[in-house]
Amino acid sequence: MLYKDFDIVLIGPRVRITPMISADEEPYARLMFGSMYDGFAERLGHPPETGLPKILAHEASDETHAIRPMNSDAFIGWIALQRDEEGRPDIGISLVPQYQNKGCGPEAIRLYSNYLHQAYGLDTIYLRVHETNHQSQRAMEKMGAVLDKTIPDPKEVAILEKLKDKLSYPPMNVHYYHMDLPIVE
Repeated sequence: MLYKDFDIVLIGPRVRITPMISADEEPYARLMFGSMYDGFAERLGHPPETGLPKILAHEASDETHAIRPMNSDAFIGWIALQRDEEGRPDIGISLVPQYQNKGCGPEAIRLYSNYLHQAYGLDTIYLRVHETNHQSQRAMEKMGAVLDKTIPDPKEVAILEKLKDKLSYPPMNVHYYHMDLPIVE
């Protein structure tokens, strides 16, 4: 279990971080699985499992929140606080393509991380970025993040293990960074 502040709302200039709601399920799944979403749904006969029911029931092992633009309640991404393999607080984030490369990701990370610093006294946060996401890597480094390691994405490895009789492809690598808190602009 982590910190369990499921009902937080954080407000920045461009984005808000809010609790997930059931209406977020399909856009969350599409964002998680990307272009593979339709293939998974077709092969499985139903949409791929996202874990959103556990998030909504407060039974998940992580805290996942929706990222929304300031001017609407649309789901534009997610940000999650988890623990990495070493038990350290770890943030993952993903945005829909229309909101990428506009500063929304770094803003959400700043809001979330600084909240964790204020509320829980965290001095360091860890971040994951897919190896192919060069724009996010540059954004993390601009924010002061330092690269620690690169490994196969543990979530993809787990999903592929569950679906090994239906799907087979190599998992994407993830870069792990650490960043000192608070994050100043």
